[in-house]
Amino acid sequence: MVAMALGIPAFRAHISRSIGADIFSPEGDRRIALALLDIHSHPTLSPDTARTLRQGLDKPDA
Repeated sequence: MVAMALGIPAFRAHISRSIGADIFSPEGDRRIALALLDIHSHPTLSPDTARTLRQGLDKPDA
């Protein structure tokens, strides 16, 4: 989370070029906010998938 937050201003030129607006302008800020909202509104793993992965990590090496 910290890396993503710090990466946005650190890569200002690249991200601004990619989205077609300076990220520090009102339009660029809006586009970044929408992108972050989209990223953070979708869970990466479901609780069932996370539980299955944890169980796999708890098994001793075969």
